[in-house]
Amino acid sequence: MRDLWLSGGLCLTLLASVACAGPSRERETAGSQAGSGTPASRKQSAQVRDPLQLVASGGGDAPKASSAVADAPERSARQEKQVAVQGIEGTLSPFDVRVTMEKRGKAFAKCHEPRARMVPALAGAVEFKIHVLRTGAVSDVFVRVSDLGDRVLERCLSEVIQAARFPTPRGGEADVTWNMMLAPAQSGQAPEQWATAHVERVLRKHQSALLETCDAQRAGDITVTAYVSHSGRVLAAGVAATRESSPEQFDCIAEELRSWPMPKPRKGVAKVSFALGSGA
Repeated sequence: MRDLWLSGGLCLTLLASVACAGPSRERETAGSQAGSGTPASRKQSAQVRDPLQLVASGGGDAPKASSAVADAPERSARQEKQVAVQGIEGTLSPFDVRVTMEKRGKAFAKCHEPRARMVPALAGAVEFKIHVLRTGAVSDVFVRVSDLGDRVLERCLSEVIQAARFPTPRGGEADVTWNMMLAPAQSGQAPEQWATAHVERVLRKHQSALLETCDAQRAGDITVTAYVSHSGRVLAAGVAATRESSPEQFDCIAEELRSWPMPKPRKGVAKVSFALGSGA
């Protein structure tokens, strides 16, 4: 574990990284489940004072071609298949992933600090899927899971990752799953937590028009997390989806949500997560 003290006293804690998986969807899904879990479970297990915490996760390196051949026929065949995939699926070492993200610590802090001042209760977890080209450049960054609740911050963090330069992946292009956990900038800022049922009436009334306006009917299951002020106004909203969608669609959804009239919290600010689309 390594702590870096950044501007404004923000402490960035980097935990042990796990190697990324290649383009295989099955390996990608398995790696995400093993390395990151749901946002809620990550949030419960990360009760730390550091506002910004980063974790890299994924499916692990593919086997090297120099691995010893097993005596058993079944194991030998399985190893041969894995080695053949090495030329299709690229891999990055945990060290390379961690160091690349560590170098962007100050840029991540610059994204987080102004948003935390605007929404002091801002906290949660976000999972990015990052596609790294053979050159080490990042071609795509996608918010796959998030209960952070701020699209402006999610997009800023994505842009920092987009500008990153990784070492050359071994064996081809690689997919990296990268998780961030953010705690409230100040203690005592925890929002009132709402269940989805609390906004069900608003959701039934407005979600169809929102999906049509933002052309997001085919984005799969969309998860939204929003902060609601004492007057029932949406202060900020974050968006994640099971299928890769354009940043403009996510921006549109977050902006449309700001016009929704929400119930009023009993006091302070409330936080709520709910699904749109086929998962609603």
